[in-house]
Amino acid sequence: YLGWLRRQLVDAVMAVPASVRHATDIDTWRRLTLEHLTCAADLRLISIWHPSFLHLLLKYYPTKSDEMWPKLKLISCWSDGQSQLAATALSKQFPGVVIQPKGLIATEGIISIPFAGRWPIAIRSHFYEFLDDTGAIHPVQDVHDGQTYQVVLTTAGGLYRYQLRDLIRVDGYVGKTPSIRFVARCGNVSDRFGEKLAEAFVAKIIGTLPAQIGVRWSMAMLAFDQDRYTLFVEGDCPADISDQLESLLRANPHYGYCRDLGQLQQAGVYEVKGSANEKVIQRLTQLGQTLGDIKPTPLSQLDGWREWFDHQSA
Repeated sequence: YLGWLRRQLVDAVMAVPASVRHATDIDTWRRLTLEHLTCAADLRLISIWHPSFLHLLLKYYPTKSDEMWPKLKLISCWSDGQSQLAATALSKQFPGVVIQPKGLIATEGIISIPFAGRWPIAIRSHFYEFLDDTGAIHPVQDVHDGQTYQVVLTTAGGLYRYQLRDLIRVDGYVGKTPSIRFVARCGNVSDRFGEKLAEAFVAKIIGTLPAQIGVRWSMAMLAFDQDRYTLFVEGDCPADISDQLESLLRANPHYGYCRDLGQLQQAGVYEVKGSANEKVIQRLTQLGQTLGDIKPTPLSQLDGWREWFDHQSA
């Protein structure tokens, strides 16, 4: 993102050197990272991807964050979609420190930036178009507040009308520039029997269900589980939550049809003991994903989460 010269300047003020990435396993990486961080008493800014990343790292260091980093002013991290629960927990862990939600950043380019309390499209960086649910394409100046779109990106680096598969919602303006927030990934659809559960649909359920039943979760993820869909959560699970989850899932007629045919059993809920995010990260790294590529998702395509969580809790 920064080019060679600016990258050298940034590397010169980093608390943790880039060489730490060559650690052969997570435990070694965690130890080396903490060794460098504990020496950085003048740390002012922390930039991470998923907010649980920092929480999990500090589990292995007993010193309070305000004692370790008295000059810390800001933590930049994801806070949209599935990251919102963990970002809220992080703000409680770091009272007095500003938790700044990142803009939408992809490997292909920067889409939006935090500015003036919103996340305006980075109109000086690339050329952007937005695809609505009818298939129509809109330039930046023609998107509307409250509407959702897919991002289409053209860059000076050679990408031409590249579809990011990110679904965003316009949430206002900075001057005349639209501000956008990430909603979900497009194309992540679980379809074992024709139920066609899409990530955006599941994300909406997970966003509304805790408020309906009066609980808080640190993590929530829906996945196919043997003969049904199970919502894996870290937090309280009232006795009747399965019925409410089932009712919300049936708002998708394809899911309801599969249930009526008996192809799927009623949805269930599984309360994960311990840190659910850490256990998810452990499984995904074992499957070959790097830490920086692991993104929270409300809908997992992987089977076997119940067995994995049971094994990790044993």
